[in-house]
Amino acid sequence: MKPALIAIVLGLLLAGCPRTPITLKTVTLSPSQINGSYQYWYSQNAWCSVPLPGQGLFLNGLGPEPLGPSEIYSGFEDIYDQGAQPFPCEEQQQTLYRGQVAFDLGEFDSIVDATLNFDVAQSIAENGGVNTQIPPVSNATTLGMSTGTSSGSNGPYFWNFDNPVSLPSCGPLIKPNCSVDVSTQARAWATNSHANFGFILAGPILDFPSSLPKDNNGNVTWYNDLQLQVIYNPAQNPRAPQ
Repeated sequence: MKPALIAIVLGLLLAGCPRTPITLKTVTLSPSQINGSYQYWYSQNAWCSVPLPGQGLFLNGLGPEPLGPSEIYSGFEDIYDQGAQPFPCEEQQQTLYRGQVAFDLGEFDSIVDATLNFDVAQSIAENGGVNTQIPPVSNATTLGMSTGTSSGSNGPYFWNFDNPVSLPSCGPLIKPNCSVDVSTQARAWATNSHANFGFILAGPILDFPSSLPKDNNGNVTWYNDLQLQVIYNPAQNPRAPQ
């Protein structure tokens, strides 16, 4: 058989061979680390140092908020106490709450798709009083990638983040209440192009203002049932479940 004919026959045979289908696998991961963190800014005027009844060291306010097992929170709380005349001790405080959740992606080398799922457990609104929101709503506005821990008087805690994305509005009508495409973040962690300190849920207030507000407002949401759904090609991830 002539070489040119052999080449044609081989080409036809190869073209007729079916390709091996790629079978993707899906796993659902539970958190490897979960934390709630908060920061506050407190201010008072000179009258608060006068030892008069009812002056200084105000005790109203919520926080820090208690967390249940495997819960995180996000939100803020403002406290303002003008004090009594003729010696007005003016006290102000703002507390910002953020949640951190991490998932171990060490067994993955290549990720096709990833989705962060979580539920809204409860939420409150404050306007001179604490009101439970029924149904609960999500007050977090931003999802970021934690850049590590900050240190405070009580030790290290998770706070700073980069690569922020907006969170969609979500509520308790369906399960899971909230689903966010986090494929970009998961791929960065799997390929070690970004250190994996987990996600940060933050907002609606992200940073302290230049001056503290003179109000008693707040919004805080508790989240639970946090899971990361990962879709991958087992052939490209030999260390992952096959």
